[in-house]
Amino acid sequence: MPFRRRQPTVARILAALTCALLLAACSGKTSGGSATSSVSECAGARSCVDFTLAGALTGRLSTATPLSAFTSCEVLQGDPHVWFGRLYGDVKGHPWQMTVEILKYLGPGTYNAGISVTPTPSSNSESYVGNGSVTIGAGARSGTVRAGLSDEQTHTRTLRVSGNFRCPSD
Repeated sequence: MPFRRRQPTVARILAALTCALLLAACSGKTSGGSATSSVSECAGARSCVDFTLAGALTGRLSTATPLSAFTSCEVLQGDPHVWFGRLYGDVKGHPWQMTVEILKYLGPGTYNAGISVTPTPSSNSESYVGNGSVTIGAGARSGTVRAGLSDEQTHTRTLRVSGNFRCPSD
């Protein structure tokens, strides 16, 4: 009897996609040996914030807060265009906001941006400000951030921020 190839069914296709997503989520590694959270934290999420914080504030700024529903990215029309992001997340059980502002936005690419990280509600004793490298992806809804910030009051304590984000589509 000759070999007959079976036609893929919806169930088989879904099973294969599920396996591929699980494999991708489990295989991403950082230099520290832990799984990268960008795949696992952001998989299927409408919006996502996933940053590593080091220095004066340590831990992760991640999507695990109801405020993350207010995460937004927008290109403000004008001459020049400005890209502005409000990225909400949670650090050790407390809500925080990161704002990113790119002046002279020309489309997807890497820019020097103004960045602030503040608790929500705002507390001047723990606000960090500065500049950093921000790469914006196609559609202006996702990107990466790498920045060194200092506290807004004394400028003596520093905060290093690195990670990625995805804003909801309109």
